Amino acid sequence: MDVNIGKNGVERIIVYEGDTASSLAEEFCAKHKLKREMKSKLVTLLEAQIAGVLPKIMEDDDVDTSTEEGKPK
Repeated sequence: MDVNIGKNGVERIIVYEGDTASSLAEEFCAKHKLKREMKSKLVTLLEAQIAGVLPKIMEDDDVDTSTEEGKPK
């Protein structure tokens, strides 16, 4: 997820399996010396982003990858 941090431009937050929105926001705010109130906004955005990606991952897992593009031969 790309986050606009004002004068310093855009910084990317990469989410890995097992990451939580809260821990990612905490690290990001500390790294960029952002105000504490930004953490709650960032948590909300990260949760929405993670929730939007998870269904896509679940759908991809349902595709039979043993055949080309999930189509039977």
